[in-house]
Amino acid sequence: MSTTEREQATCNFFRNDRYVFENSEALCDAHFDKSLCWYNVTRGDTRYRTCPFKFCLSKVGCADVAATLRVQRTCFENGTWGEPLYNGCIQVLTEHKECIAGFCQRCPDPLRDFVMNMSLFLSVLSVLLMVVALILFCSFNSIQCRRLSIHKNLAAAFVFRFALLAIWNVANTSNQFYDCTHFHSVPRIDLVRT
Repeated sequence: MSTTEREQATCNFFRNDRYVFENSEALCDAHFDKSLCWYNVTRGDTRYRTCPFKFCLSKVGCADVAATLRVQRTCFENGTWGEPLYNGCIQVLTEHKECIAGFCQRCPDPLRDFVMNMSLFLSVLSVLLMVVALILFCSFNSIQCRRLSIHKNLAAAFVFRFALLAIWNVANTSNQFYDCTHFHSVPRIDLVRT
């Protein structure tokens, strides 16, 4: 479920007749503005909410960005809502893209990074060792036999497989397969035609 779907479901829940806040006559009705659900705000007050992004709070300074650049909306005395002000979120998108997951960027994950780096390292090491084995297999004419030719073919297949895996790993982590100009990245080539 996406953030906006979750927020819309929250508003639908709060608009349900069976759910009533304490002192509900002094509150504005729950309202979904196509991004966030606004509820439980006393008339005359302004409510602040975090922008509807996934913030990478483990990056230095991003927790401050998430706390200070927020959305605000005022509940007027007559019980109606003012327009939401998303200026802080627009500022996050323009000046602090490194703080959110989007545009082909993920939040840091040490385990994922370790696994990807280890996979790349082991693939390169395998290619190097298999190339050395192939050179050794081909250099000694006195030990040539059918079994050795099978092992040469196996080593060549492993070289091909691990080289392809290393290239794929580098291309995938550098986002060569995606167009990163959109917030939600899209594939450069649509392989599934509908």
